[in-house]
Amino acid sequence: MTNFKPQKLFSAVCVFCAIIFLSACGNATKENTGAEKKDSLVINNKQLEKSIGLFKEATLPFMVDTALLFRLEKGDSLGEFEIKMLTANCFKHDLLSGLEYDLNTFYKIDSIKAAGKYKQYCDSLDIGMTKFSTAHALNEIQLDENTLILVWGLRTSSYEACPYSSTYAVYFTIVYRGNVGETFLLGEYVTWADAPVAMQRTVNGKLLTDGTLTIDVTQINDQDVDLPEVVVHKEQYSFAIKDGSIKLVSEKKNPETKTARKKVGF
Repeated sequence: MTNFKPQKLFSAVCVFCAIIFLSACGNATKENTGAEKKDSLVINNKQLEKSIGLFKEATLPFMVDTALLFRLEKGDSLGEFEIKMLTANCFKHDLLSGLEYDLNTFYKIDSIKAAGKYKQYCDSLDIGMTKFSTAHALNEIQLDENTLILVWGLRTSSYEACPYSSTYAVYFTIVYRGNVGETFLLGEYVTWADAPVAMQRTVNGKLLTDGTLTIDVTQINDQDVDLPEVVVHKEQYSFAIKDGSIKLVSEKKNPETKTARKKVGF
């Protein structure tokens, strides 16, 4: 009969447990690496640090199309203070030509709501005036160890009459080394009509892992709903985000073309 030696069994169990423990520690170290990288992004503005909690984490590549634009209102609401903080330094480009007006309208309506006078404001509106304007936190994306991208949206629409306008717009703000940097457009869907004239503009943006941003613009101008054709204008842009700044890499503006009107809408 084989002699049973409890000392050897105990030693074997200890060695086995040690192997399991070291393996678990190794895996934990690997898993914590990503968390440590994200935690290394120190935010210097306490209010900004608090507001970042409203943004849902996302990864690259990140694309904005109408599927995202039409649901931007599901994001947590942002107020005048947060938006002014995010837009303190807007990138200078024609694609942002209407942002200042939209922001001022948002600030006005947001302050009216805060004063409890929004119903009176709506009752006083005339045709063409903006009735609805809200801002929403969407996503936060870590571009690199020093750069955080905050994606947010602005939704506006006018009084229900002609002329009429409606905008879904998504912007992003760079937070570089803990400080708020430049803000720029990432996607947009705009419609405007004053019969018989109408316009539709779609901006699709895509942010890649290397910090490259591509933007495609399609604008359809309808000069008369009774005409068989509409005028189409397209533009393509490429930008680079590096060291907290945005740089224009290339742009292409195609000549206007005419195309047959779609049977439904544009």
